[in-house]
This record gives sequence, structure tokens and C-alpha cells, in this order.
Amino acid sequence: MLITELKSRETLEKLARGKVFAIVCHGCKEIYFPVEEVNDFLKDISDRLVGTFTTDYICNTDNLPVRLPKYEAQIREADTVLVFSCGVGVQTLAQYLHPKYVVACCDTYPLPGYQGVTPLEHDCKQCGQCFLNLTGGICP
Repeated sequence: MLITELKSRETLEKLARGKVFAIVCHGCKEIYFPVEEVNDFLKDISDRLVGTFTTDYICNTDNLPVRLPKYEAQIREADTVLVFSCGVGVQTLAQYLHPKYVVACCDTYPLPGYQGVTPLEHDCKQCGQCFLNLTGGICP
């Protein structure tokens, strides 16, 4: 179970370089996911947005390769892939989309309980200060 908070508007503006493709995960939003704030931000950068993909559980490595190819051309066109999810989703996408620049747009805070469809090779420490975009998608 997760509380996911959008990074500051200033930080998001800096991260959204060039043409942008956005991936929004609704998988663990049972507790809190900033849907309205994400939508507002994406509206504000619509002139640079080449596409969006909204789904649930982007950390599910069985479903991701089935769903994501539909957006392959838009992702190729983008300079940056903005990921609105917990750190596990960001890590999964960074690995799947390598070497594309994949950016964590949310911070995740811990709550006891179940965390999505967490693959064994990834973990989100739920530190509240996600900087996976600086570590190549690897949570230290």
C-alpha cells in the first residue's frame, strides 16, 4: 500500500526536457495517487507532450511488453519519459526502455502492507525522495 506524491511543479518542469511521453500508473492508487495533479501538469505541458499511456501495475513485467508496444513510435520520438508511479514502476520502465531517459515524477511514502505486483529484482524503499532519474533507474 502506498502514498504517492507528485514532485514539486518546479522540479517537474526541470525534469520534463524536450519532447515528453508520460506513463501514468494507477495500480496502487487505493491509498493515494495524485490523479488530478498529474492531469493538470500534463495539460500544462501539452505542447511538448507526444503521448500518454495510463495503465495499472506497470511493475508487472508480464503485461508491460504486451501493452507498451502500441506506444513505441511516440516513445521513440520523446526525449524524456515521465513516469508517474512508485519507484518500482520507474525501475521497471527504466530497465525496459533503456537507454531512454526515464524520470521519476513522484515520491513514495511507506505504509505497511502490500505493494503492487513488485518483481523480485526491484524494490522501492519508499523514502519520500525518489531520484531514480539520477541513478539510471536503480534504487540505492
